[in-house]
Amino acid sequence: MSATQDDASIAAPAAASAAPHPESAPAPASLAAPASLPAAAPGSAAAPPVSAPAPRSEPVGVPAPMLSRAARRSGGLSARVLSLASLTTALVAIGVVLQTAAQSPGPAPVVAATAAAWQATAALSDGLRALRPGASRNPSRVRAKRAATVVADAQKRVEALHLATADTPLRSRVLRTLRADADWIDAVGSTLSNPRSPRRGDLSGLAKRAANGAALVAVDVRGAKGSVGGTGRLLSATKSP
Repeated sequence: MSATQDDASIAAPAAASAAPHPESAPAPASLAAPASLPAAAPGSAAAPPVSAPAPRSEPVGVPAPMLSRAARRSGGLSARVLSLASLTTALVAIGVVLQTAAQSPGPAPVVAATAAAWQATAALSDGLRALRPGASRNPSRVRAKRAATVVADAQKRVEALHLATADTPLRSRVLRTLRADADWIDAVGSTLSNPRSPRRGDLSGLAKRAANGAALVAVDVRGAKGSVGGTGRLLSATKSP
């Protein structure tokens, strides 16, 4: 072998090793690693970070019209629930009122507190109806004093009663009637003691007022109606000759 051939055989393998291998060829530009962002120049403001887009609030795959209808149905259901709650509250309030009314004693305490007053006034009225000119007036004077005491006591008992709110108007009417009776009884007693008493001229008006008051409470309070009477007979029996 000649020297020239030896040099060629040695150079061929060297050239083959120096040639690039197909598997080690450089990667395309599209697959290369992304280039880093250029550094900000000294003294310049840093670029603001890029924020990710906000996620959608709608459920994925549900169209907007369906969401709107669902919202309307939800709002309607809430309104119906509130309406039902209000109705329930009203029914409970009505039940409480009815229960309170059922537990109210009504006029019974007032009847018990005033029974003696009506009886004493009626006894005085019966005595006046029996008066005759020139007859003794002392029995009627005794009845008048007793009636005045009993009626005054009845007023105190009625005022002290603990009544339900629904019975408050009845208490007021009864008290007015008792005061009218007391005024009439006072005028009767004054006239029995002195037929020329200035209270004599008040008898007719006071008797009428007491009778009107008794008529207003007679429906609820037994014994009140007709308790005042005999005024005309008193006037005729004590008339001056």
